[in-house]
Amino acid sequence: MHDAPYFSIAQLPQRVKQQITNRLVTAPVSEKNKQEFVNIIDFMNNGVSDESGLMLAKMKELDARRNESLATVEPEFARLINYE
Repeated sequence: MHDAPYFSIAQLPQRVKQQITNRLVTAPVSEKNKQEFVNIIDFMNNGVSDESGLMLAKMKELDARRNESLATVEPEFARLINYE
């Protein structure tokens, strides 16, 4: 996500990045996919974390516009980022 930087995984809060990193490192995937996960982890962890809550605010705006909820569509990620 480059057009809306507040949705970039590179701007996730540090604690979320760590949990995602742990999940991807331990995922049972092929060697090809493992390298892709390494690339994702590097991209994510080389970005500056935004702890302001802007991503949550923007997600709530989109949910209201679409009449849906991240907590329903992607509950695991919603819990990870403390989405209510």
